[in-house]
Amino acid sequence: MIRTIGIVGCGPRGLSAVESLCLEIAGRDGAPALSVHVFEATGTPGAGPVYDPEQSRQNWLNVADRQLDLPARKPVTVYGIAVPGFPGFRDHVGPDATQASPDTPDHYSTRALLGQYLHARFVSLADAFRQSDFLTIHHDTVIDVESVGSGLVIKTVAGVQLPVDELVLAAGHQPTEPDAQLAQWLRGVAGSDTHICFADPYPVEPICESVRRTANAGVALRGFGLSMIDVMKNLSEGLGGQFVRSSRRETALKYQASGCEPRLIVPFSLDGLPMAPKPLNKRIDDLYVPEEKDANSFTREVSDALAEVGQGRVHAQLIESMAGVAASVFSRLGDRAWPSTESASTIARWCADYLLDPDTPNDALILRSESTAKMIDDFVQMACGLAPVSLDYCLGQVWHHLQPSLYTLLSYAVQDADLMAELVALNERMKRYAFGPPVTSMERLLALHQAGILDLDLVQDPEISMSDSGWRLRHNGRSEQVGIMINTVLDSTAVSDVCSPLFKVMLNTGLVQPSHPDLGIRIQPDATAGEESSTDSAPIAILGRLAQGSLVGVDSIHACFDNRQDRWARGVLARAMQRRH
Repeated sequence: MIRTIGIVGCGPRGLSAVESLCLEIAGRDGAPALSVHVFEATGTPGAGPVYDPEQSRQNWLNVADRQLDLPARKPVTVYGIAVPGFPGFRDHVGPDATQASPDTPDHYSTRALLGQYLHARFVSLADAFRQSDFLTIHHDTVIDVESVGSGLVIKTVAGVQLPVDELVLAAGHQPTEPDAQLAQWLRGVAGSDTHICFADPYPVEPICESVRRTANAGVALRGFGLSMIDVMKNLSEGLGGQFVRSSRRETALKYQASGCEPRLIVPFSLDGLPMAPKPLNKRIDDLYVPEEKDANSFTREVSDALAEVGQGRVHAQLIESMAGVAASVFSRLGDRAWPSTESASTIARWCADYLLDPDTPNDALILRSESTAKMIDDFVQMACGLAPVSLDYCLGQVWHHLQPSLYTLLSYAVQDADLMAELVALNERMKRYAFGPPVTSMERLLALHQAGILDLDLVQDPEISMSDSGWRLRHNGRSEQVGIMINTVLDSTAVSDVCSPLFKVMLNTGLVQPSHPDLGIRIQPDATAGEESSTDSAPIAILGRLAQGSLVGVDSIHACFDNRQDRWARGVLARAMQRRH
């Protein structure tokens, strides 16, 4: 009997899920018969909306090419059909970035280029099954899933009603309900022809078109993270402006206006703190790699705390162990770091204090510049190896290097949802350093500021009032009026906040449940939702970012091709074989 598997969402995770199924089937003699139905609303399965191959070339990846080691797909035979292999990303797009000199500045590809690769990889897979019933692609949006008997029925916008034996949700970013401030602004612009509010930063094309149509536009950007940087680049370079080399330092830039960019761009956030750029190249980045003994101690200490009954020490132990490694690296930097006569144990305590509370006063070793522009410039110089490194910058880079171990340790291992919420919140806070943008992105930000286009004086939690003519932002005696407001804060991974029809239905009917108000859906190591897999109901698995809580680290492109999809595929085959017998 053929078992039908439904995959909702086919970006990188959906692609990886189909590949993992193929590998699992090919590795088993007498594998049970499966029919896989993929639902992807975009016309580019494999890439999905985040890696849309047609998106703006100003949207860059946040991973250097030398680190983008997506694995090749091995050739396999599935039910007698030859499925070709496919190269890894670096081999597919050109010369291997790992062969560059460690002193060469890291290169960051566009998301569109990665999307072209992912879509081509999916097409090569789908083409192999063109004459087979194994893989069916639906360019459609799933809006409902209903439990019927021992199975499920998938319902789509186009009217498809497909019974399936198993379902996997591989969808990425999902829309969430706007908060009170954003909801008020969206209501306020309804029907207005003088000012406009964009609830999402992507796609950026409608935003750029709105600026083109609005003479002398003033634009406010709500949020001060990676998406803000994408929008900023699109509103400058994307509208014909140019960044050219400056003599100030090797990486510095000057902005040459096109006349099409906004009159003023005003970013703002609650804390006004900028992201710290990644180290410029491999040689500088390697300075922050923990020694093997320190990395092993970190893993052992956190593992021991996780193994204790109640896991009461996990949060404190993670902070203590991370702080110890960071202090060791900071001491090893020598004169590359801010000078300090304090012992390693004192520096470790300062790191731990900072992880517990970033507002802990320690101006001796924590970067607190007198202005946002100065702080960005200081961070850029650290990232380029041109200035001694502050303790917080060092801590953030060490966190980045220990993140893979941290994600492996915590995923599926934390029993208490409140504890997991604390750990996820800490990891999200450290992304300001660990997931910072390339140096050249922050140099662009500085160039726009120096050109008088990017205003950083209102960045920290300004008072905002709305009128018929737009928004007035005020802070420390400064005031600016803008007619375009863009929300660049990305949607939460808390499934309770999601407002897409599919997830609202599944939550309301109890097919999936949040593990915590601030987290995603609880899943098992084989990705199936709930406490335990039941033989009485059709399994529902979660491979997307809405599994944050059982998993830690859900937004990385590398996570889309790790062993999570393999474990899910093994579970599908195991359940199919059980039912066959």
